[in-house]
Amino acid sequence: MGVDQLMLAFAAVAAASVIVSAVPVPPQSAPVVIDKELWTHVEGTDQWTHNTDGHVYAGAVVDIDDQKQLPHGYGRYSCKDVATNTGQWADGCLNGEGEVMAADGSFSFRGRFKHGLRAGFGVYSHEDGWRYEGHYLDDKRNGHGKWTDIDGQLLEGQWRADLFEGHGRVMLANGMILEGQFTKWAPGANIAGGSFRGNLVDAMGQVTELKELTLKKDILNASAASRKHGRDADDDGKPGNPPRPMRLKTGS
Repeated sequence: MGVDQLMLAFAAVAAASVIVSAVPVPPQSAPVVIDKELWTHVEGTDQWTHNTDGHVYAGAVVDIDDQKQLPHGYGRYSCKDVATNTGQWADGCLNGEGEVMAADGSFSFRGRFKHGLRAGFGVYSHEDGWRYEGHYLDDKRNGHGKWTDIDGQLLEGQWRADLFEGHGRVMLANGMILEGQFTKWAPGANIAGGSFRGNLVDAMGQVTELKELTLKKDILNASAASRKHGRDADDDGKPGNPPRPMRLKTGS
């Protein structure tokens, strides 16, 4: 798979991660190969243009043989209507500091690459309003990182294989705060995957200690029920009452 197809997959995965962030992303690090039969060199420049696809590479290259070259050093590779990849290249792949910008502006990534995959610290921003700032391994969120989104969520702590897993702190859109141990917690606000054990502070400041793993869906459902109880009291024309304490099922 070439880097043009890689960026298409990258863009698709970026959008899908808001919906199902646990979908695995297979390693895809095929190099860009500038073959003289398929590419035309612009005389007097360091630029090559693909004869049929319209892709453009401008930058340093290294020869494989008399017929083929690889991006190597600083360069910019523009995949028409897909994305532009700028930064340090090694043997045809982004390697070191780099940047990927979607052609339609839907996402951007700035950070470290290794053999064409995100690896090390980086910042990923998506047009849907979410942003991840943290570490990657094999093209997935891995290590310490922080996620924020348009719903008002904040997740900060440990990540593993694109999911929030390990010790961390989460602030939900409703003001609830969870601090403790997370297991396969999906970052999307409306995705129920994952579980939690630790201290939960609701919007009224009441602290609940969850000693056993509690499913994310149960936390979200209990929070919604608590808010509904408070609204129903107001709708009856009676003085507003604080939401009743949440009752959560525990155990995995």
